[in-house]
Amino acid sequence: MGILKIGILGSVSGSVGPLVLCKYRNKEVVKSKPKKSSKPAVQSQIDQRSKFKLVTEFMSALATTIEVGYKSTNKSCSAMNRAVRYHLDNVVTGVSPNFVLDFSKLRLTNVKRASIFDTEVISMTGRILELTWRASEDADDALRALRDTDYAMIIFYGENTQMFLNRSRMAVRGDRNHSVKFHSRFAGDTIHAWMFFLSKDGKTVSRDTYLGEHILIA
Repeated sequence: MGILKIGILGSVSGSVGPLVLCKYRNKEVVKSKPKKSSKPAVQSQIDQRSKFKLVTEFMSALATTIEVGYKSTNKSCSAMNRAVRYHLDNVVTGVSPNFVLDFSKLRLTNVKRASIFDTEVISMTGRILELTWRASEDADDALRALRDTDYAMIIFYGENTQMFLNRSRMAVRGDRNHSVKFHSRFAGDTIHAWMFFLSKDGKTVSRDTYLGEHILIA
């Protein structure tokens, strides 16, 4: 790979014959086109591609939430890239070719410190889930940094319908509860849920909590 000195042509990109012109880390570079391998993919490569497809397709539906939960000052790696890397390493389970996601390990934020809130979800008739939350008894001084105005970021996923329901910013920490009535298309579905809190200025997030799986009652 070589570095280009930009002249009267200004910034350039694209390909010329066997060469590719592009920008890398704010520098104009030239490199050779990658050669297509004639060797068939080995099973480990096939498995890795299957895992990558599984993770990226699921995470793409959560792109907005991931941008909030995985944001960083490190501009060399995007929020989505960090999220995909974590889930490839920690969340994919199963035996080839039947890979699945372990929803209990899925993470919507990259905050390491444990949540200081206890949560409960109750499934009620009419396809309703009732969420409540309160500070853990051992929260002590950590509560001083919390604000009742923090937004509750709540994400639901229907295992059977494979559909998401985003209830972010529909409640605040001070509400202590939030009720959700699901559309009839979710009837009888097994719902997985996650929640975390976001400061009103959008700069601070808490560690997310997996709220378990719940069957909707008609």
